[in-house]
Amino acid sequence: MRFFILFFIGMLGVGFSQTELNLKDLEKKPAGIVRDYYLWRYISDKKTTLENAKKAYELTQNKNNALQKAMQEKGSDNPEKSPDVKLPEDIYCKQTALESMLEEADTFQASCIAIALKSKIRDFDKIPLQTLKPLQIKIKEAYPVLYEELEILQSKNVSASLFKANVQVFSALFNHLSYEKKLQIFEKHIPIKELNRLLDEDYPAFNRLIYQVILDPKLDHFKDALTKTNATHSNAQTFFILGINEILRKKPSKALKYFERSEAMVKDDDFSKDRAVFWQYLVSKKKKTLERLSQSPSLNLYSLYASRKLQTTPSYRIISHIQNLSQEDPPFNTHDPFSWQIFKEKTLSLKGEDAFNAMLKSLYYEKSTPELTYLLSQRNKDKIYYYLSPYEGIIEWQNIDEKAMAYAIARQESFLLPAVISRSFALGLMQIMPFNVGPFAKSLGMDNVDLNDMFNPNIALKFGNYYLNHLKKEFNHPLFVAYAYNAGPGFLRRWLESSKRFKEKNHFEPWLSMELMPYSETRLYGFRVMLNYLIYQEIFGNFIPVDAFLEQTLNSKDKP
Repeated sequence: MRFFILFFIGMLGVGFSQTELNLKDLEKKPAGIVRDYYLWRYISDKKTTLENAKKAYELTQNKNNALQKAMQEKGSDNPEKSPDVKLPEDIYCKQTALESMLEEADTFQASCIAIALKSKIRDFDKIPLQTLKPLQIKIKEAYPVLYEELEILQSKNVSASLFKANVQVFSALFNHLSYEKKLQIFEKHIPIKELNRLLDEDYPAFNRLIYQVILDPKLDHFKDALTKTNATHSNAQTFFILGINEILRKKPSKALKYFERSEAMVKDDDFSKDRAVFWQYLVSKKKKTLERLSQSPSLNLYSLYASRKLQTTPSYRIISHIQNLSQEDPPFNTHDPFSWQIFKEKTLSLKGEDAFNAMLKSLYYEKSTPELTYLLSQRNKDKIYYYLSPYEGIIEWQNIDEKAMAYAIARQESFLLPAVISRSFALGLMQIMPFNVGPFAKSLGMDNVDLNDMFNPNIALKFGNYYLNHLKKEFNHPLFVAYAYNAGPGFLRRWLESSKRFKEKNHFEPWLSMELMPYSETRLYGFRVMLNYLIYQEIFGNFIPVDAFLEQTLNSKDKP
């Protein structure tokens, strides 16, 4: 592998101010995840009134679970103090009993009734028909899909009615059903012709549920039915997972056809294309297929495997260090999430390359190389991949493995950016969840740590490395540590035990087990962190063969 050094000269730029937890100030801030996070903190503050919390909630763009929970708790704490202030509709309607809605039907809008009905579909069998029917009629015109869902659930043969429905209704009802109800419905006869019709609709929500079904540890009747179909009009992801389903049912020839269709359908997604080519190689074992993969312009775990297996020079470039940057402090606060959001959005909105490069001049500093390389990667036309290792001196690393893993995680979590906030409000360089900040600080013997400290890489890197070392004690292999870091150790422990993944040794493993991780985010996370880990290992002087490294996951001593 080749590494390149990029040279820049430091120049001045503009700065942005810090934010405060004040509603009037937050109203003036740009909408987005950052503001949603600070609005969540404002709502969660005990001093915030229900009325002001509701105003803050209405400002949010992505009403995630944390925001909804904070708003619910605020409502529970204030019923007597603010009796005239109702909770936001999406929360209030979920909490309202259907019987109450029926008694005061004229006071509830169809949107509120629909929210209530959707939230209670999982317990459909407990809803009396005399309550359901009048409310169902009220939402028929405005919410026809929900109306049809309820009609299907009332039919004598729910399974038969479901497969006769259009793809939109099928997908919506599938997502609203309880897991127990799904097991009950899909253990009955599945009409292959209707299933094939639904597959060939190429409807996004249906495609996603097919992924869910195939990755589910149960639902075998549904998965068997899929092998009897022959989908020809779908997208790359659906063709791919149908191929995996055929592998699971020991039908490699049909799997190969699906992988070929998957590759043919890929448009602007190099990862999906290389994944489809890689699985064609695993099935066929044709060297020409592996050679084609080794020349991919995209860097991912599949192309890395191919180039290392064949010992060929890849088409992409990796830059691990940038020299000749200013050692002074950048002229703006890189630890402020709003400052980074504003600068990033403004820079990426520039169409001309001259204007874009002019904006980057304010980042030509040692301490702002993550911001610089992030923006350069967003305009990446030459397939250049940046693998920096900033923040040296914060931690005295025990060994190369520890250092490589910490940077592999940090690069995937935040692209090494200190002021990043996720949709679930994970914070900073290592994307620490707010509820972990206190316990981690206590374990590290640190006092007076605030959530805002997670935007300081001097603290965040220590917190993340502490957690990684904690996970290593149980899970050992970097892949399992990465899974646990992303999805939680409890989930990983249960999944490894119940799914029996990473147990067999055959020419599809451990790649097959990696593709069968049920959480989409965690599945991709594992692939990307392992890529980062192997590259950082090489940058730090330790070359590791991809296949031998991943095969270690199949050794039982590496798992709980």
